[in-house]
Amino acid sequence: MNRFILVAAVGMVVVALSWGLSIVGGPSQGRAEKRDAERGQDLQRLRRYLECRREDAVLPQSLADETYCSGLRAGVRFNDPVTGAAYTYQRVSDLRFDICAVFEMPPRKRFQTGRWLLIVFDGQTGCLSGQKQVS
Repeated sequence: MNRFILVAAVGMVVVALSWGLSIVGGPSQGRAEKRDAERGQDLQRLRRYLECRREDAVLPQSLADETYCSGLRAGVRFNDPVTGAAYTYQRVSDLRFDICAVFEMPPRKRFQTGRWLLIVFDGQTGCLSGQKQVS
């Protein structure tokens, strides 16, 4: 009888752990979420970098332009920390830009934020779109 109770208890623990991991995800999902969070923070830093010269109405042609806001370049990561691939930058116009990363986790919904600056993140494409404001 005691053996039956022990086997039943172990079985319940295994089922509970399996169920919990299926809901929360395992360690590999946690690592992927952390890497995606870093990529999201990198896109936010790139956005702030691109907005840094508000008196200058023209965005750089590429992120390789070292003359653009050179004082803030040191704090910005231009490449994915895991793959080493460069983040994608597209200058849509003199004031509008898209910066993109490849994320590991399933896409999230699109959101908008900012009072003075419209910022849109599209989880389907992994792109953050922004518009520079002129002072």
